[in-house]
Amino acid sequence: MVVTEYLKRRKRASGTHSHFWFVEFSDYWFHRRYADLVLSPFPRHTPTRHPKFKRIGLIVRPEIKQLAARFSPPKNLSPRQVRTVVFMLSGSIHASRVTFDGYQFPFNIEVVGRGGQSRDRVIFHGRQLNNAALLERADVLVINGGYSAVSESFALRKPTFVLPVSGHAEQFVNASLIEDFGLGFAVTEANVLNRMLEMYQSDRWGTLSLPPPAFDIDGDREAADAILAVMTRKRKISAGRNIPVETLARV
Repeated sequence: MVVTEYLKRRKRASGTHSHFWFVEFSDYWFHRRYADLVLSPFPRHTPTRHPKFKRIGLIVRPEIKQLAARFSPPKNLSPRQVRTVVFMLSGSIHASRVTFDGYQFPFNIEVVGRGGQSRDRVIFHGRQLNNAALLERADVLVINGGYSAVSESFALRKPTFVLPVSGHAEQFVNASLIEDFGLGFAVTEANVLNRMLEMYQSDRWGTLSLPPPAFDIDGDREAADAILAVMTRKRKISAGRNIPVETLARV
């Protein structure tokens, strides 16, 4: 997915070129050469670059899938109707460091994944084992560009601002997908709050398409079915040739 989406874009984020060729493309070729099957989650079931790759729906946590099943995005949510913005920041060293000082917010901000001094309308929750309740009450999401967070944003179909790690080809692609599907915007640590406040003041989302159509989020079942099919086929081969099935399993 990353290789296909990156190569088709004429405008690419600066600093991502070497990361793409040395990491992402090398990873693609390794799996194309040595794996029997590569499962590639994506918001839509689109064609893949090679028969060894199988497109499946996005994989999200069971509680998020349940939340998505009962959540119906409002048809005409405007920026001034936003009451709660949830910052779902990564707990890694690459997590974004957005500074909230010096701002007066017309909505509540809940920050997950990072500690801090809560004040007025900004509440820090630190790391959470289960943040589903916070995501449920969020009107807008602000996330880093990892594929797990991006996948959950697609599942919930809430307006999303993505903060990709600088120089990271995959996160550039992930943020671009959010924009491609009309779900949100790629932003930076420096401009995310200003862009949100500007949209609130103008009461316009710009290029956002609300509500977006439902996306494919049944990747967990599709992955299990695909793996089971491969292992069943290999077991039949091993039985016929008297070869241990573990010798044939390279998925």
